[in-house]
Amino acid sequence: MLGGRKVASIMVLYNFDPDLGQILNSLSRGLQDYAIFVDNSDKAPIPNKINNLSKSYPNIFYIKNSENIGLAKAMNIGIRKALDLGADFVFILDQDARLADNYFETLYSAYVEIVNYDRMTGIIGPIVSNKCGKPNGSQVFRSKFSRVVSLINSGMLISAEMFKTVGFFNENLFLGAIDADYVSRTIKHGYSAYRVNLELIRQDFGKTVIPRGLFLKILGLYTKLHSIIMLGLGKSNEYRFNLVYYDPNQNLINKIDAKKANLERNGFGIQEGSEKIVMFLIKKLGGLENIC
Repeated sequence: MLGGRKVASIMVLYNFDPDLGQILNSLSRGLQDYAIFVDNSDKAPIPNKINNLSKSYPNIFYIKNSENIGLAKAMNIGIRKALDLGADFVFILDQDARLADNYFETLYSAYVEIVNYDRMTGIIGPIVSNKCGKPNGSQVFRSKFSRVVSLINSGMLISAEMFKTVGFFNENLFLGAIDADYVSRTIKHGYSAYRVNLELIRQDFGKTVIPRGLFLKILGLYTKLHSIIMLGLGKSNEYRFNLVYYDPNQNLINKIDAKKANLERNGFGIQEGSEKIVMFLIKKLGGLENIC
């Protein structure tokens, strides 16, 4: 428990072996009550690992879907399980999230502090970067918190009351725009979204690009500056330190989802008009090796 409130984390899996260190540590220290994994994978070895853990740990739950039903629907399955268990708060985590040692207690303490200032706080999230290595919880801005209009899924802390008031994630969306849609709906209901100005999560936003050649170095610098500007304007909680490449199929899904949600969202730090050219040049001039 945190502050006497029941807490659960939700992680959706898709053919990925997550780092469970901080989650298991937080469970053993009593910082969260339940860890819920919802699996969309079509490969067996990874799910078996967590399924075996769920048999040994009564507060770890593993839910296997028969097919990839999409991120939004899978997150909702996990959230409903958490609510059935009596959770007061839910942490949403991406499968590749690398958490700072103090992630859970720091974010919850920030929530308590923000709510004392703004009773209509609906969602909070930390700064998430794609720097290499493990996050150290460093302060990114002088102010402790910033009111924002967008947060990414990974790292969100949401109270159970929000799901009763705003509802669950939009299951018409498969992968992209889910977070932007939910924050937008939260704000429309009169609630606020806040960013905690601490870098508490590091994860890949796509395939890391090796910045070979002048063009990719300039593009990488642009991406970094663009993310800093968006952070400063309160439009994001992503710090894109490294240039990334998205699979064309994922790009297409994200754009379709954004259109379904009636959202104009550039989630890649690159202008959509030049996106296909940029991705082509990245493949020709760069490399997709993981440098982290």
